[in-house]
Amino acid sequence: MNSQAIYQQLVDDASILAIVSTRVYRDAPPKNPTLPYILYFDISDEPDNPVDYYTERWQINLIGSLRPSNQSQLLDTLEALVSANLDNFTGTLGSGSSTQVVKSVKRSTKNSSILPDHKEKQVSVDFLFNYLR
Repeated sequence: MNSQAIYQQLVDDASILAIVSTRVYRDAPPKNPTLPYILYFDISDEPDNPVDYYTERWQINLIGSLRPSNQSQLLDTLEALVSANLDNFTGTLGSGSSTQVVKSVKRSTKNSSILPDHKEKQVSVDFLFNYLR
């Protein structure tokens, strides 16, 4: 799976871009990142059949401040935008030189948690990407 296609798909969405700008990070954020931001990483991949299709599970974490309370609500809005952008997607993901043709994208699970510092909230959403390798 082309991880840059996921990045490009998210930042090409004007509504997502308005909230996080280009603060969309693969695997780990920079030190002391500006909130809110998106962190995404692959969890697993499995061949659906050994010749053609693969399914990869990617987790997308939306991280923002708990205070003021409107920041926490902003994460709910961001989660809805990311889900609307990716869930049930089929076709070419991303744009420019960062693309990936996918058979389907399905939202799998969602969890929310307060991070250990008690200052940030994390909303984690898993997506299954099915594509031809």
